[in-house]
Amino acid sequence: MKGRPKDPTRAKRRTGNRPQLGEPAKLAVVPLPAVRDPMAAPAHLNETASAAWRAIVGVLDPMGMLQSADVFSLEAMARSWARAQEIGLLLDKWGPAVWRGGRGPDAEGNGEIVPNPLLHAERDSYEAFRRLAEQYGMTVASRLRLGLMQLVGQSLAESLRRDLEG
Repeated sequence: MKGRPKDPTRAKRRTGNRPQLGEPAKLAVVPLPAVRDPMAAPAHLNETASAAWRAIVGVLDPMGMLQSADVFSLEAMARSWARAQEIGLLLDKWGPAVWRGGRGPDAEGNGEIVPNPLLHAERDSYEAFRRLAEQYGMTVASRLRLGLMQLVGQSLAESLRRDLEG
């Protein structure tokens, strides 16, 4: 026998040194939801999220930055903003602190005031919005980073052009 001997372990795993013939594995394709107008707010968003969507798209679409694949990130951004706003209204109503267990002080006046758990949910929603907004250059820091990266790219292109010409 010529060549490398068969490795029994690899043969069991079908990862041996010989090509395996047969049907290629078929991948399951998950259909994406149909989108009429990729920049129109999805119908299932609530009023607050739809308003956020319109504001976000109103800033990004004129710059030509959006493509149809962005609808998923835009929806997540709009929902995060809307969720933070709705939680903020609840915090305005109930306050930033609550009694542990929600019962208030006992008969002797004992009890403990703790931060409202909605504070964490509000912060998480704003943080999710901020992370997505940074990806689209919607914060001062991300615009500065994008500007610096563009300048670096321009200077590299100029340097390459000078090297090729000279």
